[in-house]
Amino acid sequence: MTTSPTWSAVDDTTADLLTILAEKNQALPVWADEWDWFLHILREAAKETGVIDQNDVRAQLRERVRPARIGAYYRRACLQGLIRTEGWNESNDLEQRNAGKPTRTYRWLGTTTSARPARGQDGRSRPPEPTSPGLGT
Repeated sequence: MTTSPTWSAVDDTTADLLTILAEKNQALPVWADEWDWFLHILREAAKETGVIDQNDVRAQLRERVRPARIGAYYRRACLQGLIRTEGWNESNDLEQRNAGKPTRTYRWLGTTTSARPARGQDGRSRPPEPTSPGLGT
């Protein structure tokens, strides 16, 4: 009885090398690192006036955060009490063809209500409590 040779696209030596390369040279940051970079970039942008203009931070964010996550991170930062919407500005984003369209500006608050959304007795996320009279009633 003859057995056919076993073949693998990745042998032990290659697997070890690929593991080392993946650990040392990540092409894209991991999800948690993206959130940290997002907060760092916003914090730096708000140092002087406290206002975050998306036109000022767009290039830095695109270098460190996947574009599909940027909007979700702005929302997360709002829900955690880190930023709040301040007004509108005109976009200068020629790369994504959004120039001339309205874009939000934010104010850095620098405080968190909690590291993650509050949990009710049933374990589900709850929205933050209203901060203005008349909201949520």
